[in-house]
Amino acid sequence: MQKLLCFILLILFLPFSTRMLYAVEAQEIFITSKGITMPIGRILLVQRGGFLCAIKFLHNEVNEKGEFSTYEYFEFEKGGWQKIREGSISLRNPSRFYKMLSYLGFHQPVYDRIEQLQLKTFTLFAHPSQEYHSTVYFWKSVDKPDPEVRLAPTPWRNIQEVNLSETRIKWYQYESDGKEIRTTIDGIWK
Repeated sequence: MQKLLCFILLILFLPFSTRMLYAVEAQEIFITSKGITMPIGRILLVQRGGFLCAIKFLHNEVNEKGEFSTYEYFEFEKGGWQKIREGSISLRNPSRFYKMLSYLGFHQPVYDRIEQLQLKTFTLFAHPSQEYHSTVYFWKSVDKPDPEVRLAPTPWRNIQEVNLSETRIKWYQYESDGKEIRTTIDGIWK
């Protein structure tokens, strides 16, 4: 019963779409006005001004400390993709202190438990979304969207496949009342 109550409170007080936290089938993609939930193993393009990079989430793990996702980070430089690093993001479980406070109805905000995704010149909120997905948001701090950030989900599995001349690439950015799109990653360009 307590887990159900905590889940209901989480839904009511979460500052962004809870459907993105508990997203979709393994090969589905979920696009909202606040961010994009990508299946692991696929390339997400990120653009801000003249800067272009790509992220590929590799593996998600759920354990007693929370949810964790490893990723590869690439930057587009001098006409080609350069792998910059591998890293990880997490959605940590509430601290022991907040677990005790939860019995009184106080909960640690989810955004306090999310690590930011550090890109070359800016950061974005991102977190694992259960076993097969990770979510990247259009903002760098809570509820402060970055209007310059654009995200483009792609069905590509390898950075060598990325073709920036591909006319089916569709860029998304923050919209306060944008529509939600839910489809398979392979169907994103159909």
